[in-house]
Amino acid sequence: SYPSAKFEAQMDRLIQVSDDLTDEQKMICEYWLGGPGTITPPGIWCEVAQYVSRQNKHRNSQDIMMFFAVANALHDAAIAAWDCKTAFDFIRPISAIRAHRAGVSICAWGGPCLGSVNMDGAHWKPYQPKESITPPFAEYVSGHSTFSAAAAHILRSFTGSDKFGGSAKFAP
Repeated sequence: SYPSAKFEAQMDRLIQVSDDLTDEQKMICEYWLGGPGTITPPGIWCEVAQYVSRQNKHRNSQDIMMFFAVANALHDAAIAAWDCKTAFDFIRPISAIRAHRAGVSICAWGGPCLGSVNMDGAHWKPYQPKESITPPFAEYVSGHSTFSAAAAHILRSFTGSDKFGGSAKFAP
């Protein structure tokens, strides 16, 4: 809740997390963020399902079941996420930190090829590619996380693994 010590601590934690990202974490961020003209998180999970199909040498009947389940889970996840976003319509971290840390010097990621810099909190930004924009809708809940949890659960049920390379457990 706002205002509270917990809210303040969460803002400080986000600034620190952004500043401490490893190169590997930055690459993961860039992969999932995509950007203008790239595939969306549900599309990425459909590509993962295609990989599972090829890896496990699915027959048509297996693919019909798997893709139907993945697509429906993604659809349901979208409905659930957007229902939460409208119910909990709350400020995004970039806006909260800029507003509440304006005039305060913070150490944070400074932008591409800059690493950590001291800056006015009013200029803070999360790690993201330069061409990426922060969307104009509520941050909570994370659509990316909601889609990922739904699709991963379905694929795990078909493969028996979180690595999505094992044999399918369903009947032919």
